[in-house]
Amino acid sequence: MRSSMLNLPINISLTLSESKSAFLSAHLLPSGKPYTSLIVAAAIFQPNAATHKILLLKRSPAEKLFSHHWEIPGGKVDDTDKTIWDALKREVNEETGLAFKESAITYGERGFEWAIGADGKDETLGDDIKDESKMALELNFIVESEELPTEVKLDPEEHLEHLWADEKDVMEMKMTPEMRGVVENAFAILKLRKRFAWASVISELELLEREGK
Repeated sequence: MRSSMLNLPINISLTLSESKSAFLSAHLLPSGKPYTSLIVAAAIFQPNAATHKILLLKRSPAEKLFSHHWEIPGGKVDDTDKTIWDALKREVNEETGLAFKESAITYGERGFEWAIGADGKDETLGDDIKDESKMALELNFIVESEELPTEVKLDPEEHLEHLWADEKDVMEMKMTPEMRGVVENAFAILKLRKRFAWASVISELELLEREGK
């Protein structure tokens, strides 16, 4: 199985209120076996910005895999997290110090194999599933920050620096192909949402004009 990104947003407000165990029991591998880990990640955008800018974090050189690569904040859903939403808020706060508005759009998912390294930390092996006993499912969400861009507070053990990046910035930044796809999808869906929003406004105006209002 090769992981895939979804092309359109899906409203999963009900899923956000689910626990890790409930979600994983309802979403199985093609073989019928459960995923062994659930990951959440947030594509955080600046509030009310004229140009869409996403928050990206540069991985610390202490990270064994993909050091100095850029990524969006995220991490494992713990058994102690009551819901997926709680896990998303916790991970974002731990890695950035930010809170975000109480709304989210899921826009993609991917599965990847992982293993425990010699140092006891998880290691991502790739998107090709070889060992289903060590298989993670990642859910990616679009959210909007409640704070100003200057208020990002990083954990130095995990990340070196941050950047609010536009699409042109992203093209020049060092990322894994998978992360680049995640980021590009987030921008694409925001554009799609804006286009549909304007289409609704135009349709409403045309209706009012026909009714002579």
